[in-house]
Amino acid sequence: MFMTPAGYNETTPNTTTDANDSDADPATGNSPLTNLVSGESDQTIDAGIYRPATIGDYVWNDTDGDGVQDPTETGLNGVTVILKDAATLAVLQTTVTTLVDQQYSMIL
Repeated sequence: MFMTPAGYNETTPNTTTDANDSDADPATGNSPLTNLVSGESDQTIDAGIYRPATIGDYVWNDTDGDGVQDPTETGLNGVTVILKDAATLAVLQTTVTTLVDQQYSMIL
């Protein structure tokens, strides 16, 4: 049984060959039953885990174009922020900045 540490998530099991993917059931942490005889070895039973990441921040009108948010430069409401896969350009997530604080956040 694999015990996932707090703050981590389990990857999807059995997505490719046994030598390259996770075998642990995300709901139970159990791996498949494996029978070995004396001297035998199975190095393909493993568990993939990851710590989710968050990206986000503030969208503002950079009136002087210097890339620095100055005290007089206000936030922009209703800006659509799109997160894409770098390799395929597939859209992974979309969010819109809020009226309250002009911020966005995406949990990966």
